[in-house]
Order: sequence, then C-alpha cells, then structure tokens
Amino acid sequence: MTEVAVGFSKHASFRSRLLAAVASGSMLAAGMTSCGGKSEETEEDATAGRTTGGSAGTGGTTSAGGTTSATGGTTSGTGGSTTPCTGFGQRTCLTLEQLEAQVNNPYPGGDVPVPPLDAGTDAMHIEVTDCLAASEVRDGCCNPARSGPEREGELCCYDFCSSGCCGRPFVAGGGARLATVTERLDWLSQGLADDSEALDPEARRALRTAWLDDARGEHASIASFARFTLELLGLGAPAELVADAQRAALDEIEHARLCFAVVAHVSGETLGPGPLDATGTEPRRSLAACAAAAVREGCVGETISAAIAAAELEHARDPVARRALERIAPDEARHAELAYRFVAWALATGGAEVRRAVELAFEQSFAEPHGALAGAPSPSVGEEAWHRFGRLTHAERNEVARSSLAEVVRPCAAGLLAERAAGLSFGP
Repeated sequence: MTEVAVGFSKHASFRSRLLAAVASGSMLAAGMTSCGGKSEETEEDATAGRTTGGSAGTGGTTSAGGTTSATGGTTSGTGGSTTPCTGFGQRTCLTLEQLEAQVNNPYPGGDVPVPPLDAGTDAMHIEVTDCLAASEVRDGCCNPARSGPEREGELCCYDFCSSGCCGRPFVAGGGARLATVTERLDWLSQGLADDSEALDPEARRALRTAWLDDARGEHASIASFARFTLELLGLGAPAELVADAQRAALDEIEHARLCFAVVAHVSGETLGPGPLDATGTEPRRSLAACAAAAVREGCVGETISAAIAAAELEHARDPVARRALERIAPDEARHAELAYRFVAWALATGGAEVRRAVELAFEQSFAEPHGALAGAPSPSVGEEAWHRFGRLTHAERNEVARSSLAEVVRPCAAGLLAERAAGLSFGP
C-alpha cells in the first residue's frame, strides 16, 4: 500500500479553524444574552438528550419497509455481542428482499437495490432465501448487527448499536435513511468530461458502487440540514447559524449532483435520487438533544468526512472525480466548523443538561468504532485505478479516520468542554 497523504489529517490548521469556531460560538451566545435571549427546555427534553445522544425518535418504520425500534443500552438475542451498547441501541426487522438488496448492494446500508450496471451483473446476483448471520448485516450508518437473527413471521430481526455515522446522515426512527435510485438526468452536474480511461468491468462496478453510495449519502444530508435549520429556528438561534445551515443544505445539493456525475462518468448510467422517506422526522425539541446530535453528525462525522475527502483529492487524477472532491472537501470542513459553532453556542446558552448531553455524545463517539471505520472492504481493484478516481482503500480510510479523531476531534472536544475537560475519558 502506498503511503496515504491524509490532507486534513496534517491537522494543525484544521484544528485551529475548529477551535476558532468554538470561540465564535461562545461569542454568539454572549450576543444572545445581551439581547435578552435564553434557552428554555423541560426536564423531559433534557433527559431525552442525555439518554439518546441526540438520536431521533424511539421507533418507526424504515424507508425500505423494515420496522425499527429502540432497544436501550444493551443488546440481546443470538449470534452476536452481549456487551453494553454505549451508542444508541435499536432493533430492526428486515424482509428477505431487503437482506438480498443489502448483500448485493453493500454499504452504506443496502436498503434498496439499484439498477444493474449491465446485463452481466445479473449472473453475480446473490439470492437470499433465509435470514443472514448478524455479521453480514449492517444498519444505515454502516454499523454491523450485534445479535440476531430472530424470526418474527416473515421478518428477520437484528439488534444494532449505532454510534458514529458516515458523514452527516438523515437519522429517523433510530436509523439513517437514504433515497431510492432511479434513472434521471436532472441530478447530474454540468460539464462532464468524457470517460476516456479504459476500465475493466470489475473496476467500473466497484467505482460505480462507491460513488453511488456517496451520492445517496450527500442527498440525505440535504434533508439533515433542512431539519437542522428548523431546529435552529425553534431554539431561537442566532441568524448567522441559521443562514449557514441553509448554505450547507445548498452545498449538499451540489455534492450529490457532482457524485451522481462521477457515477455517470465511470458507468455510463444517468442516475439520480428517487423519493426519500421523510415521515416521522420532526425537529428535535430540546437544546440538549440538538447539541448531542450535532456532536455525532457534525463535530465527529463531518470532521472525518472532510479529512477523507481531502485525502482522496490528493490522490485523484481523473478530472471528474477531482472536480467533485475539490468542492466537497472544503465544504465538509466548513460544515464541521458550523457544528462546533452551534455546540459552543448551545453550551454557553444552555445549562448543565446540555453539557451532560454533549459530554455523553463525545464519549460515545470515541467508545464505539465510527461508521467510516466500519465500511465495506475495498474491492479487488488495482490501487492505482482506485486512487485515480478519488477513492481510498479500506486501510487508508481507517488511517485517516483514526488520525482525525485523535488529532482534531479529541482536542476540539476538550476545547468545547474546557471547564470540565479534565474529567472526561477521551482516550489517549
């Protein structure tokens, strides 16, 4: 494996930017106080922020039709781990069709099948006729099942412990939701370059899958920022934070279009998002719950995403892939800054319940493997081609994610919680 250049993982400047964002958030709170602003939350809301770490809802239905419910702090069942869950637990029941779609379209959750690249892929299709082992099943945030399966009629049920997710997810009912995929042209960015590189069918399939996963994730982030904007308005947040949340949603639209363009570039297919299930995704009510969610999705998830995108850009040589990453990497860094600014404002504005929720969210994120570390292994494609089209190997993603957590997230978390940092277990 070649030595990966880790971009933002040479982290001094990125860490400084985030610490400046922390200070900015505190100053925003001071301005709110001088204008008579205050945070109001009920004990029920604050408790929800502590116990869920900011996850949305305690039950519901997944976008693909499987049922999901909260399981609390430990998992149960057969064939999996019984150690305590330090993230948020959930039990998800899937149909055989959903499991089959996951096996044939792995990462970041395989909740819906996507159109085949060509007729030749039909022969590679895996048919699922019975429940899969827990180790073969993941939730929408890349977390593997900890126990199961247990049969409930025609459904196969598994227990998950979700902590970090892949970038900024659209979380509802305890899991991340993604749109279906359909043939369409309007979600492709303009100015595509011709695909003149000779790629073998296996490389095309692998690159198509990787970039389609990214496209769906970026599309879901639009919804995540839309809800965040509503939450900011409901909390009486400063205008600057609201405006930046709106800009971030617009960024994610362009990110999705750029990623779908790379899919078209490597596969010749013109794909875009289908409907995204947004039912049961009301804004979180409490400042504590919103701050905890921002820690998971922004302070941790988007910091890692920014670092990975920067490292991918350093390797990318294909013009269409570079065009996408040149936009995505700095945007994700700004989105991480926004999360830190909001959490700093929440800490300065709220009380002890907000601080406890933020502490717990950071501790959980460091205690469980992050989604970026748990992704599917790199396909058997030459490393040079993989890098040329803006992808990192599995080992390289691990290196960047671990470095980001150690060199950026941990010190910035300590900066956010400076008054009580000495008592936190943020690891070595």
